Parts: sequence; structure tokens; C-alpha cells
Amino acid sequence: MTAWSDVLRWSPGALDSAADALTTRRKSLTNVLATIEDGSAPRDWRGDAAEAADRSLRQRRDDLETLVTGIASMVDALDAASEAVAAVLHAVDEADGLAQHHQFRITEQGRVLDVAVDLGNTPEDVVRTRAAVEAELEDRIAQILRRAAEIDDDLVTAMARLTGDGGATGPAAYLDALNEKLWGDAPSPPLSGSPSEIAAWWATLSDGEREWLITNRPERIGGMDGLPITARSEANMLRLPVERERLDTELDELRAEREDLFAWQWLRDRQLSSEIAQIEAKLDSLDAVEDMMADENRTLITLDLDGERARAAIGSGDVDTAEKVSVFTPGMNSTVDGNLARYVEEMEQVQEEAQDMLDDDPFTNGQEVASVVWLDYEPPLVEVPELLAGAERARFEEGAQRLAPFLDGLQANRDGDTPMHLTAAGHSYGSSTTGLALRETSAADAALFHGSPGVGFVTPDPTAGEGHLDSDSGEEVWTDSHQMQVPEGSLYNLSNEDDFVSNIGWHGVNPSLDRHITELSTEDAVAADGTELHRTEGHTSYVELRDPGDESLSTSEYNSAAVIADKTDLLIEQPR
Repeated sequence: MTAWSDVLRWSPGALDSAADALTTRRKSLTNVLATIEDGSAPRDWRGDAAEAADRSLRQRRDDLETLVTGIASMVDALDAASEAVAAVLHAVDEADGLAQHHQFRITEQGRVLDVAVDLGNTPEDVVRTRAAVEAELEDRIAQILRRAAEIDDDLVTAMARLTGDGGATGPAAYLDALNEKLWGDAPSPPLSGSPSEIAAWWATLSDGEREWLITNRPERIGGMDGLPITARSEANMLRLPVERERLDTELDELRAEREDLFAWQWLRDRQLSSEIAQIEAKLDSLDAVEDMMADENRTLITLDLDGERARAAIGSGDVDTAEKVSVFTPGMNSTVDGNLARYVEEMEQVQEEAQDMLDDDPFTNGQEVASVVWLDYEPPLVEVPELLAGAERARFEEGAQRLAPFLDGLQANRDGDTPMHLTAAGHSYGSSTTGLALRETSAADAALFHGSPGVGFVTPDPTAGEGHLDSDSGEEVWTDSHQMQVPEGSLYNLSNEDDFVSNIGWHGVNPSLDRHITELSTEDAVAADGTELHRTEGHTSYVELRDPGDESLSTSEYNSAAVIADKTDLLIEQPR
């Protein structure tokens, strides 16, 4: 049985380090395996010795394949154990907090000690309450130790497989059984495969295998970057009723637990209230998604309910085949249940304008436009303490790590017969997310920023003579926007004159002052075809949903459509 003192010394970081070391070793062994596979005996070498050498080479190759497979399964086990250990340590912290609040202490041996100074004259009801607290602490400790033992046993089992003889219980057989359980008769996808590798894997599957995976493994297919959007959407739509049932069950259990709490269990009551609110918001998000998906021209590209809030990405038009595609990332205070539907409708409005631009040109008439609103991250909310996160980079860095492979996946899903001009766009905090993602991917052909608090990530150092703006002329000395992997001349910025967010430079140099980025107008203007365009004001008006029958068009929306349609000759620039 795992001891409490052992659990206190556990560290997810140690498991992560072990997993990283094994991953490095697996890569080295894979290279050795490739060398063996490339080797062969001389063609004119025949006889017993040649056959013996060939058998020895095959045996060494088989042994290495078994070892590489076993190491891969061990890495998965370590990763799972790391997550489980983190959850156990969180439970330990909660138990310690409860103990301290009620003047108890949990010893290194896992015993509960009452450290109250004087309980001689304590009322009987308080004594009973303290006894109940002590009993709950003992239950928590027992549950934590049971879970710790399970984690320990799982790791021991995984190590036993790795050191097995390669037979029925060896790593190769174990992974084969796991793959069969996960992927049916279809070959398993590349372990930690890139979007292009995932796209190549999907291309090798039969129609029957693909349909089986979509129907029976929708939770995996729906989130795989590199797969066709239609396949992901079909899988994610199948998940909606399943996820709703799961959340409803969790909600009922939490509400029942809360009703049975004693008055002194206020800490648990507060935790349950937060968990209940999160699940209710996720259920509201499912309602919102189902409402949005009533339009058959939309696709549910991403659906993730594992975080604190729901995350999703909605496509409009045929994202798989359209020649012009935009991916728009919203900023702060954006949620699936709150305003994702409005963003989708606004970008469909821009999509329609971009389509008109293509249709009006005989050289592009017949091309199609599609759009994606990507909210597969959790931007800060406009409330304390979330508001403070708006000045930090953590949230958009996490978002960028998701956005970059998503963009790569869109490109990987295309073949040479269906080229795509991809525009990555973002508003406010979403523009910072986009700017960082574009440092990790070259998938985008253009980038468009709305009301950006900065898309550069260099802290200016005036004493170094670089990384700042000249105080007299305002001329750029140096920025790092060139690190975005977008073709030269294809970075664009929109900034309303009275948008204070776009001028604060929270996350790098103000794009309006960056000479590598083309500044587009948001003022009153006249389009190339004579259409009068109106100015936009404030931080949230770059694209605004119009009332039915209202055909007015803002300069900001017009310029956004021109970038997406790749009609650079129609752009209206803003003099600096």
C-alpha cells in the first residue's frame, strides 16, 4: 500500500522528465531501426553463412521494433500517470486546506490530529461537527491513498509489459490490442503525428474504415487536425447527444452532493457551486452549438468540453474545397454560449462581401469563399480576476499552440487540385493569439489584425538602440513581426482612431507603427466601384452584424473582405 509520506513526495515533473527521456531514446532507436532496414547482404553472398546473417538481421530488427513499441506505450503510461499524480496532489492540497481551516493537521503518516488549543468547554454540537470533519478527512485520505495505489500499480504493469519477453504480454502484443480497441480494423494513426501525417494516414483508409471511425470513435476523429472538415463535423455532431447526457449526469450528481452537505462544509459547497456553474455553462454552449448547426451550410469543426469552458470552431461554406478561406479568432470575453453565434454571422457577412468581389471579376468568377470562427481556446473574460489575465500572455500562448496546428491541418487536407488562399484573422486578444501562432506555421497566405493590442513579442530596450520607436519621428527602429511566417507584404492591420486597446501595446509594438504591416483604413471612404463606405468607431465595431435589409458597408468590413478574397488592388490603405 502506498504511504501518505510517499504521496507527499510525488512529482508530476519527474514523470514528465522520464517520458521525455524515453521519447528521446525511442527516436534514437527508430533511427537505428531505419539503418538496419536499409542494410542488406551483398547480392552475390549465398550459402549457410549468408542465411544465418539474414536471420540474425531480421531477429535484431524484430527485437528493436518490439522495444520501440514498448517504449511508446511506456511514454503513454507515464503521461497518463503524470496527469493522475497532479490530480492526486490537488486532492492532497484540498484535504490540507480543509484540515487547517478546522484546526486539524494531517501528519506525514496520514493520520488526522486535532490541534485545537482548548476544547474543554466546547458545545456538544461543535464537538459533533469536528468529529464529522475528522471523519471526512480520514475518508479523503483513504480515497487519495487508494487512487495513489492504482496509479502505482498501473505504472508497475506498464513497466512489466516493457520488460516482457515479447510474447502475449509483451509490449507489441499489448499495443496491438490497444490499437484494435481504439481503431478497429483500421491501421492506427501515427503516434503524435503532425497534421500532414494525419492527413496522409486518412488517405490510406478505405471508405468503410473511415465511416467506422467516424461512427465509433467520434471523440477522436472530431479533434484531429489534418482530417477533412466534413469528417470532423460529422463526428462532432454525433458527440452532441452523448456529451449532453454525460454533462446532465454530472450535473445531477453534483447537485445531489451539494444538497447533502452539512453547514460546516462551506469549502466544498463553494467548490461544488463553481463546478455546477461550469457544467451549466457547457450545457448552454451545447444549446448554442445546436442552434448554430441548424444551418446546413455550417460545419462543427471542433468541440472540446474538457476545460473550464466549452471550446468550438464553426465553419461556414465548404472549408474543404473553397479557394479562399479565412480563420477568425475572437478576443477577450468570447465564449461559445455567449457570443460565438454572433461572430459566425458577422464573418458570414464578410464572407458574402468577399464572394461578391470574386464574382465581379471574370478571372475569379466561380471561385468560392469559406470562413471559420475559431474559439478553441479560453480567452480571458472581462471580469476580475480574469480581466487581469488580459495583460498576460499565458492564455494566448496556449491558444496559439492550438491554432498553429489547426491552420496546418487546413493546408494538409488540401491536394494539388484544390489550392487554398488562407487568411488568418484575429480581433484584439485574438490577434495576439494569431500573431504568435503564425510564428509556428507557414500555412497562412495573409494575416489580418483588428484592434490589436500587439502582435510582436519583443520587449523594447531603448538603451540597446533597437526594439523601440524614435521619440522624435516615430519611425520604427526594429520589431519582430518579420518572424511571422506570412509572405512579405501580406500582413494587414485595422485600427479605429478612438480604439484605445489598439494603441496600448500590451503584447508588443502597436501594429499601426510597424512598417512591415500594411495599415488599412477604417475611415469614411469610397470603394473602387463607387460604393460609399462608412467609418467605424471603438474597439468592437470592425465587423458589425447589420439589420436585415441594411446594405451599408463599413470601410473596415470592405477591407477585410478584400484581404480574404485576395483582391489587394481593391484595398483602401490608411496613410501613416
